[in-house]
Amino acid sequence: MAPKDTDEPLSIEQHNLLDTLCQQVGLAVERTAAQRAIRAGELEIETERMRNSLLSAVSHDLRTPLASITGASTTLLEQADRLDAATQRDLLTSIYEEAERLGRLVNNLLDMTRLEAGGVVLQQDWHPLEEIAGSAVRRLKRILAGHPVKISVADGFPLLHVDAILMEQVFANLLENAARYTPVGTALSISAHVVGRFAQIDVADNGPGFPAGSEAKLFDKFFRGEGAVGRGSGLGLPICKAIITAHQGEIKAANHNGAAITIRLPLPPSPPMVPELLDA
Repeated sequence: MAPKDTDEPLSIEQHNLLDTLCQQVGLAVERTAAQRAIRAGELEIETERMRNSLLSAVSHDLRTPLASITGASTTLLEQADRLDAATQRDLLTSIYEEAERLGRLVNNLLDMTRLEAGGVVLQQDWHPLEEIAGSAVRRLKRILAGHPVKISVADGFPLLHVDAILMEQVFANLLENAARYTPVGTALSISAHVVGRFAQIDVADNGPGFPAGSEAKLFDKFFRGEGAVGRGSGLGLPICKAIITAHQGEIKAANHNGAAITIRLPLPPSPPMVPELLDA
């Protein structure tokens, strides 16, 4: 049966209960509004910080190679007839190296933007680690000229189900970072083995290692370590983290007789093995 309509006034207890409920609802609304305002303020502060960091990277790191290119090319244009062949070659080498550096900085900025915007779709397939890492080493042949690189893969290490292009970028960033932060002649290594249901890959050097306490900050955007030869955008390691995270993996930094970056990628129950070469 439907309740009977009544014009009877609310009792004091009912009034008090209704007032309490209204106050609680009001407090909840105010609290929610305050939390939204705080989050909006924090987002605005973070956006401003990121904008300032990006402007700082662009204003210095992009301007510096441009200034070098402009200076060297101007000297060639205005004084080519008074320069010997060795000096001209040095200036041309400087132009090439600074243009290459500028290209890497711009690519890092674009890659970070695409990764954060979710605009990158993984093109995963089965690939041998040696092929991906070797491609990165060949790509950095000039940068790694003074750093021998050893690739060591444990017996029975399976194929990796990854986006080969993005994973090559990971190794390129890690190797370039290692070369930048270690003395010429420092050996670099890439080693891999299986740990439980994970493929573990370590990229290491025997240089001075990471500054104490910086390991957790290395993957923050625009963070720059001390002692680098030249300057980067502070995006190389964050890009590595974004790519590894997209593969459902994890990446960490530590000091082990030098700097070491450890990557762990999940393996399916029965990953395919690298096919053995057939006897001729």
